[in-house]
Amino acid sequence: MKKCQQCGAESPDTWTVCGSCGSALMGGEAAPAPPAEGQAAPSIEGQAEAPVKKGLPTWAWVLIACAVACSCLGVPILAAILFPVFSQAKLAARSQVAFNDANHVSLGVLLYVADFDDVFPPLHSGPQVAETVAPYLKTNYYKDVAAGYVWNEGLSEVAAPSVANPGQVWLFHSYGPDAARKFEIGEADGHAIRVTPDEFARIMAQPVDFSKVVHVGHDAPSK
Repeated sequence: MKKCQQCGAESPDTWTVCGSCGSALMGGEAAPAPPAEGQAAPSIEGQAEAPVKKGLPTWAWVLIACAVACSCLGVPILAAILFPVFSQAKLAARSQVAFNDANHVSLGVLLYVADFDDVFPPLHSGPQVAETVAPYLKTNYYKDVAAGYVWNEGLSEVAAPSVANPGQVWLFHSYGPDAARKFEIGEADGHAIRVTPDEFARIMAQPVDFSKVVHVGHDAPSK
C-alpha cells in the first residue's frame, strides 16, 4: 500500500493519485512507522551477517615465498655438502676392505709356513703363490687377491727363522694404490700395513739383506 504524504490515506500500490485528496502518490513502500509509545522496537536478533572473506596478510605471503626460495636453493646446497662426505666414506670403506684382504693373505701364508717346516713357499709369481697357499685362504676371492699382489722373490723357499727382523721385511705389496691412494704391504712376520705413496717408495728403496737367509728345498711337511 502507498500512503499519501498530504492526507495520510492509504491507496493500493498501483495507484498514482491519492483517492482521498487527489495528491500524487510517491512510488515505493513507505518507511515503517516508528513504534508506538510503550511498544518495543522490532528485534534484529538472529539475523545472520554476511561473512567477510579475508585473504592472507602480506607477511604470510612473504614467509611462503621465502620458504619456497630456501627449499629450491637448499636442495643443491645440501647435496653439495653431503656428496663429498659420502664419497669419502665410500673410499675409506673400500680402502679398509683392501687392508683386510692383505691381512687375510698374510695370515694364510703364515699358516702355510707353519705347516711346511717354517719355509716360505715359492714366490716367483702371484698366480703361483695363490695356487700354493689357496688351501690356507678362506675363499677363492682371497686366492684372486693373492694372485694380484707383487711378491718378494728374495724370500722364495727361505727358512723363516733365518730372516732377521721379519716385521720389517716385505713379503708382498699391492700392485697399485687402493681407493684411498694407500698401498697394502704384507710383512714376513704375517702382519700387514697400509702406507702412503711416499712411505711405500721409502720402504721399497730400503735394501734388504738376504746374505744370511737360508734357502732350502721345498718338501712336504715333516710329521
